[in-house]
Amino acid sequence: MQPTTQHKPRLYGYDNIKCILIFLVVLAHLMEISAPFAGKDALYKLIYAFHMPVFIFFSGFFARYSSSKIVFHLLYPYLLFQTLYLFFHNYILYPDTPAAFQFTTPYWALWYLLAMVFYYLLIPLLHQQKLWQCFAVFILSIAASIIAGFFNEIGFFLTLSRFFTFLPYFVLGYYTGQHKEQLREHAAKHWTKHVLPGAAGTAAVILVCRFLLQSTAIKSHMMFGSASYANAWYTPQIKLQLLGIGLVWVAFFLFVLAPLLNRNLPLISTIGKNTLPVFLLHGFFLRCAGAVGMFTQSEQGNLMQLILCTVIILVVLGNTIVAKVFPYIFSGTLLEKLWLELSS
Repeated sequence: MQPTTQHKPRLYGYDNIKCILIFLVVLAHLMEISAPFAGKDALYKLIYAFHMPVFIFFSGFFARYSSSKIVFHLLYPYLLFQTLYLFFHNYILYPDTPAAFQFTTPYWALWYLLAMVFYYLLIPLLHQQKLWQCFAVFILSIAASIIAGFFNEIGFFLTLSRFFTFLPYFVLGYYTGQHKEQLREHAAKHWTKHVLPGAAGTAAVILVCRFLLQSTAIKSHMMFGSASYANAWYTPQIKLQLLGIGLVWVAFFLFVLAPLLNRNLPLISTIGKNTLPVFLLHGFFLRCAGAVGMFTQSEQGNLMQLILCTVIILVVLGNTIVAKVFPYIFSGTLLEKLWLELSS
């Protein structure tokens, strides 16, 4: 008899979570170019309190060091899309403005790719075996995040401000991912066995939302992570509060939603597996919509219109057809194969 190979079951909970997160990313971006509507500022602040921290946590959760990944699937797409977006901005949207091409300050949302390049380069330094070492590195990442806020020079250049701001989430995600097997077993169990932890996590999130909505000191722009304390008008204490809020949301998504949603959901799971094309391509529509004032033609914005538009974007860009074509056109898959053939 031939030995049978055991294939580990896919944890659809993470795919479904990534679908939720990319939905919120696109929705928040649409809200930025829409007319005001009731509750817009509150909803925008709630989304920014957790959607990028949780996204970066899960990026660290699945991260494994690979020079090919860094060069062909992070750095190459960054350089390509930086060029495409700047060309689109300079020659199509605003042809009358002076054209400028540079690669040290990411265009709009491309900071995420550049930050990932630096995070992945850190992975060899993060590879710790003992729990106390992992905890020490995590505390150091928090300290680096807090200290970086004092320097006005650390800003959009090489996305350094965001790199330091969100560093603790990547570090924590990476160390949590090292124990993925234990989490796999946890997620395989029926979620109703964990009613008490789930209820506690939900209650914590509700309290966090209430705190954010009542707080007048915390503004949404403080959550961008792109500026120093002086330039963004906030303090290290607020940054620590935001970090704590982000960690509460991370725990909620990881220990409550992931087990609860751990099933193959039509379309949602598919989009969750294909978030990168959505993330990189939806900006062309948003930049164009913002330039022509598509969502500001009336004085009153419409949240349901934005939600519907978000769903359409996700369906168009997150389907399996785009997922198959995207790596060969906009990623470095072909270059990677060519490099492997030449080096073999």
